[in-house]
Amino acid sequence: MSELARVTVRDEDDLRVVTVAGEVDVSNVAEVSDATVEGLPNSSLGVILDFTRLTYIDSAGIAYVFDIAERLGRRGQSLALVVPPASTIRRALEVTDVGAVAALVSTLEAARRRVLPNDDQRTA
Repeated sequence: MSELARVTVRDEDDLRVVTVAGEVDVSNVAEVSDATVEGLPNSSLGVILDFTRLTYIDSAGIAYVFDIAERLGRRGQSLALVVPPASTIRRALEVTDVGAVAALVSTLEAARRRVLPNDDQRTA
């Protein structure tokens, strides 16, 4: 993995949490994308991209978000992005309308609520 980005992947509670820190650009986006979906179980309800510590994303990185959303959508899985309001990348994601393909939220807990069904839906 490029030194620009640090990726941590955790599978928990029927979802995958991918924490991306540093920078995502054309030089490392393929590696970040591969790490996001590699071995993702079909039983997973979705993916949370935690961009809390992401300091830079270029157009290739934004295309990665759209690609991941499309791939997950074909599998019936959801996508949520954690991007605090004061984040340096928030405006780029808003301008490119990432919110049309993924929930754009401020906290990890809010992302979990978006991806995981409530207890009533789980038991139905």
